Amino acid sequence: EDAEAIVIESGITIKWDKKAAKNEQMIIALIDPQQEVWAESVAEVNRHTGEYTLTLSDTETAFNFHVYIGTISRDRKNASNSLYLGKVQYPAP
Repeated sequence: EDAEAIVIESGITIKWDKKAAKNEQMIIALIDPQQEVWAESVAEVNRHTGEYTLTLSDTETAFNFHVYIGTISRDRKNASNSLYLGKVQYPAP
């Protein structure tokens, strides 16, 4: 709930509702199908932290990333469906 993707100078910050069990971890994926580029983070951050920044390289190429998030339990027995946060352009125009 209340999740969003924000483009910053060094990458893309994903924010979400912190109300969660401490045993849940985030799955984050950014995909640009036209450029055939993707970035991901699987289980590097606990859901209860409420945000994560995926650091991206400085580039003059504009990427249009589709942003998806989901959760997975530490024991890998439970996972959520993905949530689509929309498309963001990096670097920002």
